[in-house]
Amino acid sequence: MIFARVWAGSGPPGDERPKHAMPAKTPIVRLPLPFDQWSERYPFAESNPDIARVLDGVKVPSQVVEEFRPLAECLEWRLSALYWDTAGVMPFLDSEVPFLINNTGRLSENVAALLFANCLDAGESLESEIRVVEFGAGTGLFARFMLDSFQQICQQEGRDFYTRLRFLVTDRSPATLRQWEERGVFRDHIERVETLVCDAASPEALLAKPVRAVFCNYLLDVLPSTVLKLASDGEVLQLMVRTHLLRTGPATDGEHLSLDEIRAHAASSEAGALHALLPLLNDLDMELAFQPVPDPLRTDAEKCLAVAEGPAPTVMNYGALHTLHVVTRALAPGGFVLLNDYGYVGGTETLQLPGTQRFGNTIALPLNFPVIEKLFASSQLEVLAAEGDERLGVHSRLLSGGAGTRTTEAYHSRFSEEAWKYFQEPVESARRHLAARRLQEALEAYQSALSRSPRNWELIGEVADFLAVHLRDFDASLQLARAALERNPMYSSWLWNVLGDALYCKNQFREAHQAYLQAERIDPSDGRTNLNLAYTFLHFGEHQSALQAIAQGLSGDKRGLFRERLLDKQQQALGAITSTHEAQQAALARRHQRFLDAT
Repeated sequence: MIFARVWAGSGPPGDERPKHAMPAKTPIVRLPLPFDQWSERYPFAESNPDIARVLDGVKVPSQVVEEFRPLAECLEWRLSALYWDTAGVMPFLDSEVPFLINNTGRLSENVAALLFANCLDAGESLESEIRVVEFGAGTGLFARFMLDSFQQICQQEGRDFYTRLRFLVTDRSPATLRQWEERGVFRDHIERVETLVCDAASPEALLAKPVRAVFCNYLLDVLPSTVLKLASDGEVLQLMVRTHLLRTGPATDGEHLSLDEIRAHAASSEAGALHALLPLLNDLDMELAFQPVPDPLRTDAEKCLAVAEGPAPTVMNYGALHTLHVVTRALAPGGFVLLNDYGYVGGTETLQLPGTQRFGNTIALPLNFPVIEKLFASSQLEVLAAEGDERLGVHSRLLSGGAGTRTTEAYHSRFSEEAWKYFQEPVESARRHLAARRLQEALEAYQSALSRSPRNWELIGEVADFLAVHLRDFDASLQLARAALERNPMYSSWLWNVLGDALYCKNQFREAHQAYLQAERIDPSDGRTNLNLAYTFLHFGEHQSALQAIAQGLSGDKRGLFRERLLDKQQQALGAITSTHEAQQAALARRHQRFLDAT
Protein backbone atom coordinates (compact mmCIF):
# COMPACT_ATOMS: atom_id res chain seq x y z
CA MET A 1 0.00 0.00 0.00
CA ILE A 2 1.28 3.49 -0.86
CA PHE A 3 1.05 6.14 1.85
CA ALA A 4 1.34 9.95 1.58
CA ARG A 5 3.77 11.09 4.25
CA VAL A 6 3.06 14.57 5.65
CA TRP A 7 6.25 16.30 6.66
CA ALA A 8 7.31 19.80 7.77
CA GLY A 9 9.92 21.10 5.39
CA SER A 10 10.68 19.76 1.99
CA GLY A 11 9.04 16.57 0.88
CA PRO A 12 8.33 14.51 -2.17
CA PRO A 13 6.17 16.09 -4.91
CA GLY A 14 2.44 15.81 -4.30
CA ASP A 15 2.69 15.60 -0.52
CA GLU A 16 0.78 18.24 1.37
CA ARG A 17 2.65 20.49 3.78
CA PRO A 18 1.36 21.49 7.20
CA LYS A 19 0.16 25.02 7.76
CA HIS A 20 2.10 25.37 10.96
CA ALA A 21 5.87 25.11 11.11
CA MET A 22 7.14 21.91 12.74
CA PRO A 23 10.61 20.61 13.48
CA ALA A 24 12.28 19.35 10.32
CA LYS A 25 11.60 15.70 9.35
CA THR A 26 9.15 15.07 12.16
CA PRO A 27 6.13 13.06 10.92
CA ILE A 28 2.71 14.36 11.86
CA VAL A 29 0.47 11.62 10.53
CA ARG A 30 0.50 8.77 7.99
CA LEU A 31 -2.67 8.31 5.97
CA PRO A 32 -3.24 6.76 2.55
CA LEU A 33 -4.23 9.11 -0.22
CA PRO A 34 -7.89 9.04 -1.19
CA PHE A 35 -8.23 6.18 -3.62
CA ASP A 36 -9.61 8.32 -6.46
CA GLN A 37 -6.55 10.59 -6.27
CA TRP A 38 -4.18 7.61 -6.14
CA SER A 39 -5.86 5.80 -9.03
CA GLU A 40 -5.72 8.94 -11.19
CA ARG A 41 -1.96 8.88 -10.85
CA TYR A 42 -1.64 5.12 -11.33
CA PRO A 43 -4.50 3.86 -13.48
CA PHE A 44 -4.55 0.05 -13.59
CA ALA A 45 -8.19 -1.02 -14.20
CA GLU A 46 -11.49 0.35 -15.28
CA SER A 47 -13.37 2.37 -12.72
CA ASN A 48 -16.59 1.23 -11.07
CA PRO A 49 -16.41 -2.46 -12.18
CA ASP A 50 -19.52 -4.64 -12.08
CA ILE A 51 -18.57 -6.87 -9.16
CA ALA A 52 -21.24 -9.43 -9.94
CA ARG A 53 -19.76 -10.03 -13.40
CA VAL A 54 -16.05 -9.96 -12.57
CA LEU A 55 -15.84 -13.75 -12.11
CA ASP A 56 -17.86 -14.55 -15.22
CA GLY A 57 -14.78 -14.58 -17.41
CA VAL A 58 -12.46 -16.27 -14.92
CA LYS A 59 -11.40 -19.85 -15.68
CA VAL A 60 -9.37 -22.26 -13.64
CA PRO A 61 -6.47 -23.36 -15.87
CA SER A 62 -6.62 -27.06 -16.64
CA GLN A 63 -3.77 -29.01 -15.11
CA VAL A 64 -5.03 -32.38 -16.31
CA VAL A 65 -2.15 -34.52 -17.56
CA GLU A 66 -4.14 -37.65 -18.27
CA GLU A 67 -7.88 -38.37 -18.34
CA PHE A 68 -9.57 -41.08 -16.30
CA ARG A 69 -7.86 -44.45 -16.45
CA PRO A 70 -8.00 -47.57 -14.25
CA LEU A 71 -5.82 -47.30 -11.15
CA ALA A 72 -3.15 -49.73 -12.35
CA GLU A 73 -2.95 -47.95 -15.72
CA CYS A 74 -2.73 -44.39 -14.45
CA LEU A 75 0.40 -42.33 -14.91
CA GLU A 76 1.53 -42.55 -11.29
CA TRP A 77 1.30 -46.35 -11.28
CA ARG A 78 3.18 -46.60 -14.59
CA LEU A 79 5.92 -44.28 -13.39
CA SER A 80 6.28 -46.32 -10.21
CA ALA A 81 6.77 -49.49 -12.27
CA LEU A 82 9.33 -47.71 -14.42
CA TYR A 83 11.15 -46.54 -11.31
CA TRP A 84 11.46 -50.13 -10.06
CA ASP A 85 12.79 -51.20 -13.45
CA THR A 86 15.49 -48.54 -13.60
CA ALA A 87 16.46 -48.07 -9.94
CA GLY A 88 16.98 -51.73 -9.03
CA VAL A 89 17.93 -52.04 -5.35
CA MET A 90 18.55 -48.31 -4.90
CA PRO A 91 15.18 -47.61 -3.20
CA PHE A 92 16.31 -49.93 -0.40
CA LEU A 93 19.76 -48.36 -0.12
CA ASP A 94 18.28 -44.86 0.09
CA SER A 95 15.80 -46.00 2.78
CA GLU A 96 12.87 -45.05 0.55
CA VAL A 97 11.33 -48.51 0.74
CA PRO A 98 11.33 -50.50 4.02
CA PHE A 99 12.95 -53.92 3.68
CA LEU A 100 13.79 -55.10 7.21
CA ILE A 101 10.62 -57.13 7.71
CA ASN A 102 11.59 -59.89 5.33
CA ASN A 103 15.37 -59.42 5.08
CA THR A 104 16.84 -59.71 8.59
CA GLY A 105 17.17 -63.49 8.31
CA ARG A 106 14.25 -64.44 10.57
CA LEU A 107 11.80 -65.03 7.71
CA SER A 108 14.50 -66.88 5.79
CA GLU A 109 15.08 -69.30 8.67
CA ASN A 110 11.34 -69.92 8.99
CA VAL A 111 11.04 -70.63 5.27
CA ALA A 112 14.10 -72.91 5.28
CA ALA A 113 12.49 -75.02 8.02
CA LEU A 114 9.20 -75.05 6.08
CA LEU A 115 10.88 -76.15 2.84
CA PHE A 116 12.84 -78.87 4.63
CA ALA A 117 9.63 -80.22 6.17
CA ASN A 118 7.97 -80.18 2.76
CA CYS A 119 10.84 -82.16 1.24
CA LEU A 120 10.44 -84.73 4.00
CA ASP A 121 6.70 -84.95 3.29
CA ALA A 122 7.41 -85.63 -0.39
CA GLY A 123 9.55 -88.63 0.55
CA GLU A 124 10.55 -90.86 -2.33
CA SER A 125 8.37 -88.88 -4.76
CA LEU A 126 10.57 -85.82 -4.29
CA GLU A 127 11.93 -84.69 -7.63
CA SER A 128 15.65 -85.14 -8.31
CA GLU A 129 16.07 -81.38 -8.88
CA ILE A 130 14.19 -79.40 -6.24
CA ARG A 131 13.10 -76.23 -8.02
CA VAL A 132 11.97 -73.26 -5.94
CA VAL A 133 11.21 -69.70 -7.10
CA GLU A 134 11.16 -66.27 -5.52
CA PHE A 135 9.42 -63.52 -7.45
CA GLY A 136 10.37 -59.91 -6.87
CA ALA A 137 13.44 -60.75 -4.80
CA GLY A 138 14.47 -57.11 -4.30
CA THR A 139 17.61 -56.97 -2.18
CA GLY A 140 18.23 -60.72 -2.61
CA LEU A 141 18.88 -61.03 1.13
CA PHE A 142 15.86 -63.23 1.82
CA ALA A 143 17.01 -65.76 -0.76
CA ARG A 144 20.65 -65.62 0.36
CA PHE A 145 19.78 -66.14 4.03
CA MET A 146 17.28 -68.88 3.17
CA LEU A 147 20.02 -70.75 1.33
CA ASP A 148 22.35 -70.35 4.33
CA SER A 149 19.75 -71.78 6.72
CA PHE A 150 18.57 -74.54 4.39
CA GLN A 151 22.14 -75.70 3.83
CA GLN A 152 22.76 -75.78 7.58
CA ILE A 153 19.57 -77.76 8.30
CA CYS A 154 20.36 -80.32 5.60
CA GLN A 155 23.89 -80.77 6.94
CA GLN A 156 22.63 -81.21 10.50
CA GLU A 157 19.97 -83.72 9.45
CA GLY A 158 22.17 -85.59 6.97
CA ARG A 159 19.94 -84.91 3.95
CA ASP A 160 20.97 -84.07 0.40
CA PHE A 161 18.12 -81.63 -0.30
CA TYR A 162 20.45 -78.63 -0.50
CA THR A 163 22.70 -80.21 -3.13
CA ARG A 164 19.61 -80.99 -5.23
CA LEU A 165 18.20 -77.48 -4.88
CA ARG A 166 17.74 -75.13 -7.83
CA PHE A 167 16.68 -71.69 -6.59
CA LEU A 168 15.33 -69.39 -9.32
CA VAL A 169 15.72 -65.89 -7.87
CA THR A 170 13.87 -63.37 -10.02
CA ASP A 171 13.11 -59.69 -10.33
CA ARG A 172 11.49 -57.63 -13.08
CA SER A 173 14.38 -55.15 -13.09
CA PRO A 174 17.54 -55.97 -15.08
CA ALA A 175 19.29 -53.34 -12.93
CA THR A 176 18.57 -55.43 -9.84
CA LEU A 177 20.24 -58.51 -11.31
CA ARG A 178 23.31 -56.49 -12.28
CA GLN A 179 23.54 -55.12 -8.74
CA TRP A 180 23.27 -58.60 -7.23
CA GLU A 181 26.18 -59.64 -9.41
CA GLU A 182 28.23 -56.54 -8.54
CA ARG A 183 27.71 -57.09 -4.81
CA GLY A 184 28.23 -60.85 -4.92
CA VAL A 185 24.95 -61.49 -3.09
CA PHE A 186 24.84 -65.17 -4.07
CA ARG A 187 28.57 -65.80 -4.24
CA ASP A 188 28.46 -68.52 -1.55
CA HIS A 189 25.66 -70.42 -3.31
CA ILE A 190 26.55 -69.89 -6.95
CA GLU A 191 25.88 -73.52 -7.91
CA ARG A 192 22.42 -73.48 -6.35
CA VAL A 193 21.13 -70.15 -7.72
CA GLU A 194 19.94 -68.98 -11.11
CA THR A 195 19.06 -65.28 -11.32
CA LEU A 196 16.46 -64.35 -13.93
CA VAL A 197 14.57 -61.30 -15.13
CA CYS A 198 10.89 -62.08 -14.76
CA ASP A 199 7.80 -59.93 -14.28
CA ALA A 200 5.71 -61.62 -11.61
CA ALA A 201 2.59 -60.39 -13.40
CA SER A 202 3.48 -62.75 -16.29
CA PRO A 203 5.28 -65.74 -14.76
CA GLU A 204 4.16 -68.39 -17.26
CA ALA A 205 7.45 -68.71 -19.18
CA LEU A 206 9.38 -69.43 -16.00
CA LEU A 207 7.20 -72.34 -14.91
CA ALA A 208 7.67 -74.85 -17.72
CA LYS A 209 8.86 -77.39 -15.13
CA PRO A 210 7.11 -78.20 -11.84
CA VAL A 211 8.29 -76.24 -8.81
CA ARG A 212 8.39 -77.38 -5.21
CA ALA A 213 7.84 -73.95 -3.66
CA VAL A 214 7.15 -70.34 -4.66
CA PHE A 215 7.87 -67.35 -2.41
CA CYS A 216 6.16 -63.97 -2.78
CA ASN A 217 7.41 -61.53 -0.16
CA TYR A 218 6.05 -57.99 -0.27
CA LEU A 219 5.45 -58.45 -3.98
CA LEU A 220 1.77 -59.03 -4.68
CA ASP A 221 0.80 -55.58 -3.40
CA VAL A 222 2.60 -53.91 -6.33
CA LEU A 223 0.86 -56.01 -8.99
CA PRO A 224 -2.13 -54.49 -10.80
CA SER A 225 -5.14 -53.90 -8.54
CA THR A 226 -8.36 -51.95 -8.46
CA VAL A 227 -11.11 -50.95 -6.05
CA LEU A 228 -14.69 -52.06 -6.69
CA LYS A 229 -18.10 -51.03 -5.46
CA LEU A 230 -21.75 -51.54 -6.39
CA ALA A 231 -23.84 -48.65 -7.65
CA SER A 232 -27.35 -48.21 -6.31
CA ASP A 233 -28.73 -49.91 -9.43
CA GLY A 234 -26.43 -52.91 -8.98
CA GLU A 235 -23.89 -51.84 -11.60
CA VAL A 236 -20.31 -52.94 -10.79
CA LEU A 237 -18.00 -49.92 -10.68
CA GLN A 238 -14.23 -49.64 -10.47
CA LEU A 239 -11.96 -46.86 -9.26
CA MET A 240 -10.66 -44.59 -12.01
CA VAL A 241 -7.93 -41.97 -11.79
CA ARG A 242 -7.56 -38.63 -13.54
CA THR A 243 -4.02 -37.29 -13.16
CA HIS A 244 -3.36 -33.62 -12.46
CA LEU A 245 -0.14 -31.65 -12.25
CA LEU A 246 0.17 -29.86 -8.93
CA ARG A 247 2.24 -26.95 -10.23
CA THR A 248 0.47 -24.06 -11.91
CA GLY A 249 1.62 -21.76 -14.66
CA PRO A 250 4.19 -22.38 -17.39
CA ALA A 251 7.34 -24.43 -16.92
CA THR A 252 10.24 -22.58 -15.35
CA ASP A 253 13.87 -22.97 -16.36
CA GLY A 254 14.30 -25.65 -13.70
CA GLU A 255 11.21 -27.65 -14.72
CA HIS A 256 12.05 -28.03 -18.42
CA LEU A 257 8.75 -29.53 -19.60
CA SER A 258 5.60 -27.57 -20.33
CA LEU A 259 2.20 -29.05 -19.53
CA ASP A 260 1.61 -29.88 -23.19
CA GLU A 261 4.96 -31.69 -23.34
CA ILE A 262 4.13 -33.63 -20.18
CA ARG A 263 0.81 -34.69 -21.71
CA ALA A 264 2.57 -35.78 -24.88
CA HIS A 265 5.09 -37.89 -22.95
CA ALA A 266 2.31 -39.49 -20.87
CA ALA A 267 0.35 -40.42 -24.00
CA SER A 268 3.32 -41.63 -26.02
CA SER A 269 3.80 -45.33 -26.69
CA GLU A 270 7.47 -44.89 -27.58
CA ALA A 271 9.97 -46.74 -25.42
CA GLY A 272 11.56 -44.40 -22.94
CA ALA A 273 8.93 -41.67 -23.32
CA LEU A 274 8.02 -41.92 -19.62
CA HIS A 275 11.61 -41.53 -18.40
CA ALA A 276 11.42 -37.76 -18.71
CA LEU A 277 8.43 -37.74 -16.34
CA LEU A 278 10.06 -39.65 -13.46
CA PRO A 279 11.17 -36.43 -11.70
CA LEU A 280 7.51 -35.33 -11.67
CA LEU A 281 6.20 -38.25 -9.59
CA ASN A 282 5.77 -36.12 -6.48
CA ASP A 283 4.13 -33.33 -8.50
CA LEU A 284 1.18 -35.48 -9.57
CA ASP A 285 -2.21 -35.59 -7.90
CA MET A 286 -5.05 -38.08 -8.26
CA GLU A 287 -8.68 -37.23 -8.92
CA LEU A 288 -10.80 -40.30 -8.14
CA ALA A 289 -14.11 -41.44 -9.54
CA PHE A 290 -15.99 -44.72 -9.98
CA GLN A 291 -17.02 -45.85 -13.46
CA PRO A 292 -18.49 -49.09 -14.86
CA VAL A 293 -16.14 -52.05 -15.07
CA PRO A 294 -15.30 -53.02 -18.69
CA ASP A 295 -16.44 -56.42 -19.97
CA PRO A 296 -13.03 -58.21 -19.79
CA LEU A 297 -12.88 -57.59 -16.03
CA ARG A 298 -16.60 -57.83 -15.23
CA THR A 299 -16.79 -61.57 -14.46
CA ASP A 300 -13.82 -61.50 -12.08
CA ALA A 301 -15.12 -58.31 -10.47
CA GLU A 302 -18.50 -59.89 -9.82
CA LYS A 303 -16.81 -62.95 -8.25
CA CYS A 304 -14.72 -60.68 -6.07
CA LEU A 305 -17.72 -58.71 -4.81
CA ALA A 306 -19.66 -61.93 -4.24
CA VAL A 307 -17.10 -63.22 -1.72
CA ALA A 308 -16.09 -59.85 -0.23
CA GLU A 309 -16.68 -59.25 3.45
CA GLY A 310 -18.79 -56.27 4.38
CA PRO A 311 -19.95 -53.49 2.13
CA ALA A 312 -18.02 -52.22 -0.87
CA PRO A 313 -15.66 -50.62 -1.72
CA THR A 314 -13.53 -53.73 -2.02
CA VAL A 315 -9.95 -54.14 -3.15
CA MET A 316 -9.52 -56.59 -6.00
CA ASN A 317 -5.86 -57.58 -6.44
CA TYR A 318 -6.44 -59.04 -9.88
CA GLY A 319 -2.75 -59.08 -10.74
CA ALA A 320 -1.98 -61.06 -7.60
CA LEU A 321 -4.88 -63.43 -8.27
CA HIS A 322 -3.61 -64.12 -11.79
CA THR A 323 -0.07 -64.76 -10.59
CA LEU A 324 -1.22 -67.08 -7.81
CA HIS A 325 -3.46 -69.04 -10.19
CA VAL A 326 -0.54 -69.54 -12.59
CA VAL A 327 2.02 -70.58 -9.97
CA THR A 328 -0.31 -72.92 -8.07
CA ARG A 329 -0.96 -74.83 -11.31
CA ALA A 330 2.82 -75.21 -11.74
CA LEU A 331 3.40 -76.74 -8.29
CA ALA A 332 4.85 -80.22 -7.96
CA PRO A 333 2.62 -82.64 -5.99
CA GLY A 334 2.57 -81.50 -2.38
CA GLY A 335 4.31 -78.22 -3.21
CA PHE A 336 3.26 -74.85 -1.84
CA VAL A 337 3.12 -71.11 -2.42
CA LEU A 338 4.03 -68.90 0.53
CA LEU A 339 3.11 -65.24 0.49
CA ASN A 340 3.99 -62.59 3.06
CA ASP A 341 2.45 -59.16 2.68
CA TYR A 342 0.34 -56.47 4.31
CA GLY A 343 -3.36 -55.81 3.80
CA TYR A 344 -6.88 -56.49 5.05
CA VAL A 345 -7.52 -59.73 6.91
CA GLY A 346 -11.24 -59.34 7.67
CA GLY A 347 -12.89 -59.94 11.01
CA THR A 348 -13.48 -56.72 12.91
CA GLU A 349 -11.28 -54.72 10.53
CA THR A 350 -13.20 -52.09 8.60
CA LEU A 351 -12.89 -52.09 4.84
CA GLN A 352 -12.85 -48.49 3.78
CA LEU A 353 -11.87 -46.86 0.51
CA PRO A 354 -8.14 -47.53 0.57
CA GLY A 355 -5.49 -45.19 -0.61
CA THR A 356 -2.45 -46.38 -2.44
CA GLN A 357 0.66 -46.67 -0.32
CA ARG A 358 3.62 -44.53 -1.39
CA PHE A 359 7.15 -45.41 -0.35
CA GLY A 360 9.42 -42.93 -2.06
CA ASN A 361 8.67 -43.24 -5.77
CA THR A 362 6.95 -46.61 -5.43
CA ILE A 363 3.24 -47.35 -5.15
CA ALA A 364 1.26 -50.32 -3.84
CA LEU A 365 -2.27 -51.37 -2.84
CA PRO A 366 -2.87 -53.64 0.18
CA LEU A 367 -3.94 -57.24 -0.32
CA ASN A 368 -7.52 -58.27 0.32
CA PHE A 369 -6.81 -61.54 2.12
CA PRO A 370 -10.45 -62.65 2.65
CA VAL A 371 -11.13 -62.42 -1.09
CA ILE A 372 -7.93 -64.28 -1.98
CA GLU A 373 -8.70 -67.03 0.54
CA LYS A 374 -12.28 -67.58 -0.59
CA LEU A 375 -11.50 -67.53 -4.30
CA PHE A 376 -8.74 -70.11 -3.94
CA ALA A 377 -10.68 -72.25 -1.51
CA SER A 378 -13.42 -72.48 -4.15
CA SER A 379 -10.85 -73.77 -6.68
CA GLN A 380 -9.99 -76.82 -4.57
CA LEU A 381 -6.84 -75.30 -3.13
CA GLU A 382 -6.01 -75.28 0.56
CA VAL A 383 -5.25 -71.88 2.08
CA LEU A 384 -3.68 -71.88 5.54
CA ALA A 385 -3.39 -68.94 7.92
CA ALA A 386 -1.36 -69.37 11.10
CA GLU A 387 -2.99 -68.86 14.48
CA GLY A 388 -3.05 -65.20 15.56
CA ASP A 389 -2.04 -64.01 12.10
CA GLU A 390 -4.73 -61.31 12.14
CA ARG A 391 -2.90 -59.56 14.99
CA LEU A 392 0.44 -59.40 13.19
CA GLY A 393 1.64 -56.51 11.05
CA VAL A 394 2.62 -58.74 8.12
CA HIS A 395 0.35 -61.61 7.15
CA SER A 396 1.34 -64.94 5.67
CA ARG A 397 -0.68 -67.52 3.75
CA LEU A 398 0.25 -71.01 2.60
CA LEU A 399 -1.44 -72.17 -0.61
CA SER A 400 -1.18 -75.78 -1.74
CA GLY A 401 -3.06 -78.64 -3.29
CA GLY A 402 -2.79 -80.44 0.03
CA ALA A 403 0.21 -79.82 2.26
CA GLY A 404 1.62 -82.79 4.19
CA THR A 405 1.58 -83.14 7.95
CA ARG A 406 5.15 -81.96 8.49
CA THR A 407 4.64 -78.97 6.19
CA THR A 408 1.47 -77.93 8.00
CA GLU A 409 3.07 -78.30 11.42
CA ALA A 410 6.16 -76.35 10.35
CA TYR A 411 4.03 -73.55 8.93
CA HIS A 412 1.93 -73.14 12.08
CA SER A 413 4.91 -73.40 14.42
CA ARG A 414 6.95 -70.85 12.48
CA PHE A 415 4.38 -68.28 11.34
CA SER A 416 1.95 -68.03 14.25
CA GLU A 417 1.65 -65.09 16.61
CA GLU A 418 3.15 -67.26 19.34
CA ALA A 419 6.25 -67.89 17.21
CA TRP A 420 6.57 -64.17 16.47
CA LYS A 421 6.37 -63.40 20.20
CA TYR A 422 8.99 -66.02 21.00
CA PHE A 423 11.57 -64.20 18.90
CA GLN A 424 10.39 -60.63 19.39
CA GLU A 425 9.44 -60.40 23.08
CA PRO A 426 13.04 -60.42 24.41
CA VAL A 427 13.87 -57.59 22.00
CA GLU A 428 10.88 -55.53 23.10
CA SER A 429 11.72 -56.25 26.75
CA ALA A 430 15.31 -55.06 26.23
CA ARG A 431 14.09 -51.83 24.67
CA ARG A 432 11.72 -51.17 27.57
CA HIS A 433 14.48 -51.75 30.10
CA LEU A 434 16.81 -49.51 28.14
CA ALA A 435 14.24 -46.70 28.04
CA ALA A 436 14.00 -46.94 31.84
CA ARG A 437 17.83 -47.05 32.19
CA ARG A 438 17.77 -50.58 33.64
CA LEU A 439 20.96 -51.54 31.85
CA GLN A 440 21.58 -54.91 33.50
CA GLU A 441 18.06 -56.08 32.67
CA ALA A 442 18.42 -54.75 29.13
CA LEU A 443 21.69 -56.68 28.69
CA GLU A 444 20.10 -59.90 29.90
CA ALA A 445 17.10 -59.45 27.60
CA TYR A 446 19.39 -58.81 24.63
CA GLN A 447 21.35 -61.96 25.49
CA SER A 448 18.11 -63.93 25.43
CA ALA A 449 17.10 -62.38 22.10
CA LEU A 450 20.46 -63.20 20.50
CA SER A 451 20.31 -66.79 21.74
CA ARG A 452 17.05 -67.17 19.83
CA SER A 453 18.10 -65.22 16.70
CA PRO A 454 21.88 -65.54 16.42
CA ARG A 455 21.92 -64.75 12.68
CA ASN A 456 19.59 -61.74 12.66
CA TRP A 457 21.91 -58.98 11.47
CA GLU A 458 19.57 -56.18 12.52
CA LEU A 459 19.36 -57.50 16.09
CA ILE A 460 23.12 -58.08 16.25
CA GLY A 461 23.67 -54.48 15.14
CA GLU A 462 21.19 -53.17 17.70
CA VAL A 463 23.02 -54.97 20.51
CA ALA A 464 26.37 -53.69 19.19
CA ASP A 465 24.99 -50.13 19.33
CA PHE A 466 23.73 -50.74 22.88
CA LEU A 467 27.14 -51.99 24.03
CA ALA A 468 28.95 -48.96 22.61
CA VAL A 469 26.53 -46.19 23.55
CA HIS A 470 25.27 -47.35 26.93
CA LEU A 471 27.89 -49.72 28.34
CA ARG A 472 30.95 -48.18 26.63
CA ASP A 473 32.23 -51.68 25.87
CA PHE A 474 33.75 -50.89 22.50
CA ASP A 475 35.61 -54.18 22.07
CA ALA A 476 32.43 -56.22 22.40
CA SER A 477 30.60 -53.74 20.19
CA LEU A 478 33.23 -54.15 17.48
CA GLN A 479 32.90 -57.92 17.51
CA LEU A 480 29.13 -57.81 17.13
CA ALA A 481 29.20 -55.06 14.50
CA ARG A 482 31.62 -57.16 12.45
CA ALA A 483 29.38 -60.22 12.79
CA ALA A 484 26.38 -58.21 11.60
CA LEU A 485 28.28 -56.77 8.64
CA GLU A 486 29.48 -60.21 7.61
CA ARG A 487 25.79 -61.03 7.20
CA ASN A 488 24.80 -57.79 5.49
CA PRO A 489 27.58 -55.48 4.32
CA MET A 490 25.56 -54.07 1.41
CA TYR A 491 22.24 -52.58 2.46
CA SER A 492 22.64 -50.83 5.81
CA SER A 493 24.50 -47.55 6.28
CA TRP A 494 23.39 -47.78 9.93
CA LEU A 495 25.50 -50.92 10.52
CA TRP A 496 28.63 -49.26 9.15
CA ASN A 497 27.99 -46.29 11.43
CA VAL A 498 27.73 -48.60 14.43
CA LEU A 499 31.10 -50.10 13.52
CA GLY A 500 32.62 -46.67 12.89
CA ASP A 501 31.39 -45.29 16.21
CA ALA A 502 33.02 -48.12 18.16
CA LEU A 503 36.28 -47.60 16.26
CA TYR A 504 36.16 -43.84 16.81
CA CYS A 505 35.69 -44.29 20.54
CA LYS A 506 38.76 -46.55 20.58
CA ASN A 507 40.72 -43.71 18.94
CA GLN A 508 41.06 -45.72 15.72
CA PHE A 509 40.16 -42.67 13.68
CA ARG A 510 41.38 -43.81 10.26
CA GLU A 511 39.50 -47.10 10.51
CA ALA A 512 36.39 -45.25 11.74
CA HIS A 513 36.63 -42.84 8.81
CA GLN A 514 36.80 -45.74 6.35
CA ALA A 515 33.72 -47.31 7.96
CA TYR A 516 31.82 -44.03 7.58
CA LEU A 517 32.88 -43.86 3.94
CA GLN A 518 31.37 -47.32 3.44
CA ALA A 519 28.14 -46.01 4.94
CA GLU A 520 28.29 -43.04 2.57
CA ARG A 521 28.57 -45.37 -0.43
CA ILE A 522 25.30 -47.00 0.62
CA ASP A 523 23.36 -43.80 1.39
CA PRO A 524 25.19 -40.55 0.61
CA SER A 525 22.41 -38.38 2.06
CA ASP A 526 22.14 -40.12 5.45
CA GLY A 527 22.28 -37.58 8.29
CA ARG A 528 24.11 -39.78 10.79
CA THR A 529 26.71 -40.80 8.23
CA ASN A 530 27.51 -37.22 7.28
CA LEU A 531 27.65 -36.11 10.90
CA ASN A 532 30.18 -38.85 11.62
CA LEU A 533 32.20 -37.91 8.55
CA ALA A 534 32.26 -34.33 9.82
CA TYR A 535 33.82 -35.62 13.06
CA THR A 536 36.57 -37.52 11.29
CA PHE A 537 37.24 -34.83 8.68
CA LEU A 538 37.65 -32.28 11.48
CA HIS A 539 39.93 -34.67 13.35
CA PHE A 540 42.17 -34.82 10.27
CA GLY A 541 41.98 -31.05 9.76
CA GLU A 542 40.04 -31.35 6.49
CA HIS A 543 37.70 -28.45 7.22
CA GLN A 544 36.31 -27.98 3.72
CA SER A 545 35.43 -31.67 3.47
CA ALA A 546 33.76 -31.45 6.87
CA LEU A 547 31.60 -28.54 5.69
CA GLN A 548 30.64 -30.44 2.54
CA ALA A 549 29.60 -33.47 4.61
CA ILE A 550 27.58 -31.23 6.94
CA ALA A 551 25.79 -29.58 4.01
CA GLN A 552 24.95 -33.01 2.57
CA GLY A 553 23.73 -34.19 5.97
CA LEU A 554 21.50 -31.14 6.50
CA SER A 555 19.99 -31.62 3.06
CA GLY A 556 19.28 -35.31 3.62
CA ASP A 557 18.13 -35.11 7.25
CA LYS A 558 14.50 -34.43 6.32
CA ARG A 559 13.14 -35.25 9.80
CA GLY A 560 15.73 -33.06 11.50
CA LEU A 561 17.07 -35.86 13.71
CA PHE A 562 20.67 -34.68 13.40
CA ARG A 563 20.13 -31.04 12.48
CA GLU A 564 21.22 -29.50 15.79
CA ARG A 565 24.39 -31.58 15.98
CA LEU A 566 25.20 -30.92 12.34
CA LEU A 567 24.84 -27.17 12.90
CA ASP A 568 27.08 -27.40 15.97
CA LYS A 569 29.72 -29.15 13.87
CA GLN A 570 29.30 -26.52 11.19
CA GLN A 571 30.15 -23.80 13.71
CA GLN A 572 33.11 -25.84 14.88
CA ALA A 573 34.36 -26.25 11.30
CA LEU A 574 33.92 -22.55 10.55
CA GLY A 575 35.68 -21.65 13.79
CA ALA A 576 38.53 -23.98 12.90
CA ILE A 577 38.86 -22.33 9.48
CA THR A 578 38.96 -18.89 11.11
CA SER A 579 41.47 -20.02 13.71
CA THR A 580 43.69 -21.55 11.06
CA HIS A 581 43.56 -18.37 8.99
CA GLU A 582 44.36 -16.21 12.02
CA ALA A 583 47.27 -18.48 12.98
CA GLN A 584 48.63 -18.25 9.43
CA GLN A 585 48.35 -14.45 9.48
CA ALA A 586 50.05 -14.28 12.87
CA ALA A 587 52.89 -16.47 11.57
CA LEU A 588 53.30 -14.22 8.54
CA ALA A 589 53.37 -11.15 10.79
CA ARG A 590 56.06 -12.69 12.98
CA ARG A 591 58.05 -13.61 9.90
CA HIS A 592 57.76 -10.08 8.58
CA GLN A 593 58.83 -8.68 11.94
CA ARG A 594 61.93 -10.87 11.93
CA PHE A 595 62.94 -9.39 8.58
CA LEU A 596 62.43 -5.89 9.98
CA ASP A 597 64.45 -6.70 13.08
CA ALA A 598 67.24 -8.17 10.96
CA THR A 599 67.53 -5.02 8.91
